[in-house]
Amino acid sequence: MHGATIRFIPTRKFLVALVEGRRQRGRLKLRWEDGVMEDARKLGERNWRNAARNRDSWQKLLKTALAQKGLLCQ
Repeated sequence: MHGATIRFIPTRKFLVALVEGRRQRGRLKLRWEDGVMEDARKLGERNWRNAARNRDSWQKLLKTALAQKGLLCQ
């Protein structure tokens, strides 16, 4: 996970993109963003996108995440 990923993603492109194909039956697949949100929530970060935009706070969040056990990022 890198803060640069969220800082440089043109969000408008994702909002108007069309998804083709069909979903498989069963449980929905976990998206990368879902894992990041879940891990940030467990670490007490309410808005992980703002942390990702700020390099220092993103690095602090990553160091904290690497020290924790049981997160999806590991």
